[in-house]
Amino acid sequence: MSCKVLINWGAYDIDNLGDLLFPIIIDYHFTNDEYKVVHTSPTSTKSQFKDAIETIKIKDVLKSENIKGLIVGGGNLISWTVSSAIPYRSYPILSEIVHPSFFIVPYILYSKYYIPYFFNSVGVSKPIPNENKILTKIAIENASYCSFRDKISVTRIMECNISSSDLKISLDSAFIIDSIYSKEQLKQEFKINLTTKYKIPKEKKIVVLYIKQRYFNNEYLELEEICKFFDNLGFHTIFISLSLCFGDEEILDKIDFNCTNLTIIKKPESIFEILSILASSEYYIGSSLHGGIVSAAYGNSPIFVADEKTSGILKISGFLEQLKLKSSLYNSWCELHNTLKNTGRLIFEKPDDKLICHHKKSINESFKVLSKIITNSNQSKANQSVETNDVLNKISEYYEI
Repeated sequence: MSCKVLINWGAYDIDNLGDLLFPIIIDYHFTNDEYKVVHTSPTSTKSQFKDAIETIKIKDVLKSENIKGLIVGGGNLISWTVSSAIPYRSYPILSEIVHPSFFIVPYILYSKYYIPYFFNSVGVSKPIPNENKILTKIAIENASYCSFRDKISVTRIMECNISSSDLKISLDSAFIIDSIYSKEQLKQEFKINLTTKYKIPKEKKIVVLYIKQRYFNNEYLELEEICKFFDNLGFHTIFISLSLCFGDEEILDKIDFNCTNLTIIKKPESIFEILSILASSEYYIGSSLHGGIVSAAYGNSPIFVADEKTSGILKISGFLEQLKLKSSLYNSWCELHNTLKNTGRLIFEKPDDKLICHHKKSINESFKVLSKIITNSNQSKANQSVETNDVLNKISEYYEI
């Protein structure tokens, strides 16, 4: 008997650490003798990271027999914003529809082919526009399972007048990446291979920095002072690109600091390399949510730089609230520099071990619940539908579904 097909749908065709972790997590929990997971993405573009899981287009998986359901794998995927990510921004229509398509495509497949779908710890980091609330509501309410990664996501989705009160909160599932790659395994890779490859001193403590253009105001002087601060404390600083799809790595071209203990990794070769570096560092400082999630998952200290009030993107604060690390968020690199300068010492907190264990246990329990729901789900007609409109037509036509 052939395996049942489980579609995993998400932004797995962009070179962004967070998005590329979810296929690994979904495979870990669902690929077995009963299920075959097929990873799908809007363009199926191959990643620059050599170990990223390859994807196919959503229209191609529909040729499969015995489709059991579709998982929206995780990430900030309930959104109506226009995408600026490579490869989406090269196509005006795709950049416009790709974000809403992550939750509307599942609804379209359900309404046309009765394929049940499930939202796994998705985020809603920006408010839903009023004109899009009805369609968002329909897409959420027809899902067979919904979990959101933080309270702000649930608050924002409830503004769409969702009738169901059974909206679960489960910390971002990338937090259990250590179930797949142990800290010992990653630290060994770092010490034996990466220190030689990138000429990193083996005896030094490590601090990792990641800069995102959205939250960077040409604060090169402040960055240099931050590096010198850690240098004086015996740390080696690693600047690394955790995303290759927004142009953030271009900032690293302008870094020419007078610091001896400094390494710049503009284009890491693999996800495994990135994980090894993050797991081996005492501190992660940056604007990537998943850089901090990975760091905290391995028991290290995450420090974030992001002006969420100005950007309107609330996702880092939601994560820090769950780990009770609210003071680990700074609005700018300048603010972080001033804090270090004024205190003259490291004041960053580590996540509590018991709280880490609690959240990891909760995430694994959520996957068990989801697995049972998938096993017991049946293909049936949508509970409610929305009249065909321009958005549905655009998405259906573009993806040829």
